Amino acid sequence: CVQVTFDPARVSFVGLLATFFANVDVCQTDRQGRYVGKQYRSGIYYHSASQRTDTAQAMQQVQAQLLEEEKKVKDVPPEEKGDFKIVTDLRAAAEFWSAEPRHQQYLEKLGMPSWKGCQSPIHTS
Repeated sequence: CVQVTFDPARVSFVGLLATFFANVDVCQTDRQGRYVGKQYRSGIYYHSASQRTDTAQAMQQVQAQLLEEEKKVKDVPPEEKGDFKIVTDLRAAAEFWSAEPRHQQYLEKLGMPSWKGCQSPIHTS
């Protein structure tokens, strides 16, 4: 779990949501790509009613887009289609604990860039 602290004067919560949905496969249960396990579950944990509302609205919009994408592949066998239903958790944030020191800056300790090749900007809308 990653807790994001942000300055709303520089980036909006909706902008963070746009970046999340552009970079996370929200249709995979307990996995992201080849990485499998509960630790790879996608989730958004809100701190306020407005964050919950914004997230629910964003999820509805993304789900509508996914359903449109699913219609385009209607003639493809189900096992080749992929998933088109959002399974990302939406819950109230609970107490957050930082990872153990051995997990901090994990990629950098392996000599890898921490951004893992991602150069996507954070949306500021």
